[in-house]
Amino acid sequence: MLRVPKLLTLRLRLPLLKGRLRKFKQTKIVLRFSKLLTLFPHIVFACQYISNSLFGHLHAELNARKDKELTAKDVGIADLKRRLFEAHDKNESLEIDLEAERVNAETAEEAKKKAEEV
Repeated sequence: MLRVPKLLTLRLRLPLLKGRLRKFKQTKIVLRFSKLLTLFPHIVFACQYISNSLFGHLHAELNARKDKELTAKDVGIADLKRRLFEAHDKNESLEIDLEAERVNAETAEEAKKKAEEV
């Protein structure tokens, strides 16, 4: 039996080893990919859960903001109503004062006429 130097044997086996390494890497990639595929439904569920919770949070925040805006508008409307009623009451008061002045003026004119007649 002839003895072939180790270096020569390794050089001859190098293509075989490279092929095995390539298959091992491909198998490793396939295993990683299959592991990812098994995790995919869990990832999708987690994404849906996160998006639903964010949507719920944003919806609640939007409703709270709308409630604040409506409350502010209600306060504004109440203030406008109060000012309207105050203006209406003041108008009625001025009408009463004007009528009293007319009566006083008519009474003063009648008194002048009577004084002139006498």
